[in-house]
Amino acid sequence: MLKLKSAHNRARPSRRRGVLLTKTLRPVLVVAVLASAFNAYSSFVAPVKEFGNVVNIASNAQFTGSSPKSEDIRSEVKIAVVVPFHRCQALSRLRETLKFWDKQPPCVRPLAPETHLSLILYYSEDLDADPDINRKVRSLVRRLPRHARRCFDDIHFLSAVLSPTENIYPLGPCHQFYRAFPLLRRMRFSHWMLYEPDVIPIRAGWGDALLTLSSQNVNCHSWWQLGSWPMYRNKVDKLDLNNASGRDKHLNGNSVYCLLSPQFDDYRARVQMTFSTKGCAGPAEFSELAGYDHAMYRFRLLPENRAYMEDKLDRFVNDEFILNFGESGYDVMNVLRKYPSTMLVHGKYAFVTPDMRLHLDQKYATYNITSTLENMYLSELHRMPTRSELQFFTRAFQHLYGNEDVMRCILRELVSYCDHENHKSLYSWCGAQVQRVFERSSNAIITGLFIRFGQRMPGPEAATYVKLMNTGTQSCTSLVEKLCRLPKFSCPEIETLNLSSRKPLYPFYYDEMVYFFRKGIVKRLKTLSGRIAQTIRSNGAKHNCHSKDKVFSTTPLNHVMESSYLAVCKNASYNQITDTLSCMWDRKALSMSSPYECAEDINVNVLSGQLDC
Repeated sequence: MLKLKSAHNRARPSRRRGVLLTKTLRPVLVVAVLASAFNAYSSFVAPVKEFGNVVNIASNAQFTGSSPKSEDIRSEVKIAVVVPFHRCQALSRLRETLKFWDKQPPCVRPLAPETHLSLILYYSEDLDADPDINRKVRSLVRRLPRHARRCFDDIHFLSAVLSPTENIYPLGPCHQFYRAFPLLRRMRFSHWMLYEPDVIPIRAGWGDALLTLSSQNVNCHSWWQLGSWPMYRNKVDKLDLNNASGRDKHLNGNSVYCLLSPQFDDYRARVQMTFSTKGCAGPAEFSELAGYDHAMYRFRLLPENRAYMEDKLDRFVNDEFILNFGESGYDVMNVLRKYPSTMLVHGKYAFVTPDMRLHLDQKYATYNITSTLENMYLSELHRMPTRSELQFFTRAFQHLYGNEDVMRCILRELVSYCDHENHKSLYSWCGAQVQRVFERSSNAIITGLFIRFGQRMPGPEAATYVKLMNTGTQSCTSLVEKLCRLPKFSCPEIETLNLSSRKPLYPFYYDEMVYFFRKGIVKRLKTLSGRIAQTIRSNGAKHNCHSKDKVFSTTPLNHVMESSYLAVCKNASYNQITDTLSCMWDRKALSMSSPYECAEDINVNVLSGQLDC
């Protein structure tokens, strides 16, 4: 057995030898009682002197595992909180994770005698062969506050001993996941929870709640997996898989799992046999489905599995105990108010840089500003915003949440630029705010003209007008005249418009020069940073580190108007009525709904044959 127990020995006086023997043994009894009390205290504060054993998992053969036998089926609740980590997380993310347990400890009351909660630190490599990481991680656990340590009756350190080819994302976490089941069963756990380093507690007593949920699921009679659907909109919602699309309802891997069901063992084995990735990803043509959690969900949806899954779908339970926010942002106070049963939140938002947070806010529209935009459009333009306008500005104004005056100032400047003498408005205070939303003045002007006269955001065709502006031969009046020839542009007579200037737009020479100069510098910096990152990754590969970081821009560009798909697509167009972007690629008609929601480059996904962002 891996579990080490503290011995609690009690010396009792012999009644046969009377008081004399009792008095003789009194000093011995005192020492014994003190030793027993010390052992009990040590067990309460630090369950095991060295925080458990290091168990190495050397080969896949050890993880074929057998299903639980009849003697394994039991009513005792014994739960493992498993925190997987790799070398890159050992001192950074893991330290941050454990800090949250100070203010929100796992328990708020002593554990009941019939319940057992253990903590397992699960290393992707070999702790025995990595004494530096071994020492540092053990030190982190020793520094856990006493009120957090006392919640666990055992603390163990386990090693998965993944090879360099196995220990890469998403294969590494997948191998650790599938191998955990037979290992934890041999340790006689009834349930376990996967607690990745980007899970944070938002309420104290989450371990108590975990014990309660598991005690209500004796022998897996209610569920096999209890977790959370995505709490955010994502690209998977729009994927057309098996001629079916809809909201992504996969349960995130950070879930609670039951270990005492042979049927669940059979289910996981079928998932691993179905997909070529051995259960580490869903359909290979969709990179968004990487991960064992997607594979387990997509297996349930396959038409050929309909009969098999008929009595098993309810074994996968979406529950408020933990909420999965993925990369998207969230307001903790709002979650506490809206979800009274939620104890844990999974998400990367709390661990990223401010620039990355802004990018994620734009990508997932963290803050709802729909009503603000509608009020602005009514007062400034006397109409409601169209879908393309609402989608773009919801993304573009995320950093201005709560600051309606600045939003209104930007909108007013956009639509009235051509009404200003000598076009100096972009150099005013409001104009400076416009520059934070639009990298190029030409894009800002074209956007304002489309909003004013076309009642929509500029689409792929707008690139033509940007080029015309850069020639220095166009004025606001001539541009409006050209735009008004476009279909579905409702323009009044040009003479009735308050367009005060017919001068060529020379100021844009300076702006465009600055833009391209800055773009060149940024390109060189990205190239340099890419080389540095590659060097870091190459060095990190020796230690099986991996990184998914992307280079991104926090400027909310109009990716419908300027993205890489335009270089390979023909006849690109945007349909305002259906809110659809379409084009021809390699003799195939591609389309994408709600394209102005894209916070990243729009390109052609060669594997899926779809427009993607």
